[in-house]
Amino acid sequence: MRFPKSKWFAYTLLIGIIPMLARLLVWATTTSGHIEPIASADLIALGLVLHTSTINEIARLPERRRNWKTLHIGMAILLIAMYGALYTLALIGDNLEGIVSRSALLTSSLIVAGCSAYVSTLALSQLTK
Repeated sequence: MRFPKSKWFAYTLLIGIIPMLARLLVWATTTSGHIEPIASADLIALGLVLHTSTINEIARLPERRRNWKTLHIGMAILLIAMYGALYTLALIGDNLEGIVSRSALLTSSLIVAGCSAYVSTLALSQLTK
């Protein structure tokens, strides 16, 4: 089964960055200081979209690639769990001032999103073979 990169780009990456694009549009059109140009919740949404799509496509592969499938689905589940923790921290930080460092949360979200992009790219390279 072939999985074209253009399909992945259109269905996964573009849909995943919609929250970031929307936030950037709002940030660009509102008075300064009220809206941040990037937020951890946007990166969390991107990561969840990436891994949901990756798990869906990997599940369709033939059983002869069972070990590879198990490894990549396991990594995706681990990263989804990390996004759950980050999202919980974002909720706490939004509701209780001073409990969570926004900069540390954003940095952590960027790092996990980078890992997600890497893992998804690895999976995509295998899906297109």
